Amino acid sequence: MKKIVFAIIAASLFAVVIAAAGCSKSTDYLNYVSQMRSACFFGESKSYRVTAYSEKREYPLKADGLVGETGKFVILKITFKDSEKMLLNDVYADFSLEKEYKTSLGYNAETESYVVSVAVENLPENDFTVTVTADGNSENVPLTTFKNDAVSPEKALKSAVTLKREFIDKLEASNADYEIMVRLIVEGEEVFYYVGIVESEYTTALLLDSRGALLAEKKLKNQ
Repeated sequence: MKKIVFAIIAASLFAVVIAAAGCSKSTDYLNYVSQMRSACFFGESKSYRVTAYSEKREYPLKADGLVGETGKFVILKITFKDSEKMLLNDVYADFSLEKEYKTSLGYNAETESYVVSVAVENLPENDFTVTVTADGNSENVPLTTFKNDAVSPEKALKSAVTLKREFIDKLEASNADYEIMVRLIVEGEEVFYYVGIVESEYTTALLLDSRGALLAEKKLKNQ
């Protein structure tokens, strides 16, 4: 009887060792993520249209294959309905996420909007309001999160890793540096995910649908 018990214990210990060895080789790809955009918020007032993105990312954000120190950020994009008032000197935004935040925004000619990235302690989990002040005019803009049945950013990441398993395995086998960027994209009523596997010089860019299926793929040279 004792021999049987010892045999079972020995077999169990061996199984634990094998399992531990297997786990040590598995990769947690979240450790390679330098940007994960998880929510989009939209709203407008009499004078402004506001978009907000909620994301965890490195700062500054660099496409260099390396994951820097990461934090939580809310990205604001403000557009004036009256295009003649777009080029003002001072545009400010105030909002509250358990803590009060006030920031100035800079004009982005490419998107024709005012943009800023704000480091926050807590990412927004529900709708919130942004107060926009420009040229002496202040307006409250309620922001509503876009609700959809899309897979989570983590599942989109998992889908991308599965799709590019052979490519990623080659990167790891050669000890090449790489980072992964995951962005939720909302266009009208449609939802997509951009997943970029970023090396030092090139990015393999994937466009996924809301369920994580591949729509398009392209290799791009990093800017």
